[in-house]
Amino acid sequence: MDEVFDLLTQENNHNNRTLLSVLYDINFASMYLNKLIFLKEGRLVPKGKIEKVLTMEILSD
Repeated sequence: MDEVFDLLTQENNHNNRTLLSVLYDINFASMYLNKLIFLKEGRLVPKGKIEKVLTMEILSD
C-alpha cells in the first residue's frame, strides 16, 4: 500500500491534484496526508492540518 500512496503523493505534488482517501489507520494517514477529517456518529469533528487536529482529545473519543 505504501507504493500506491507514494505514486498518489507524486501525482499530487507534480500535477497539483486533490486526492481523497478513506482510511482507518490514523498512523498511516498521518504519514501521507496533509489534512484530516474525522467523523464521529456521522458528524464532522474538527478538520484541518494534521498538527492541529491530531490531538489526544480527538483520538481519545
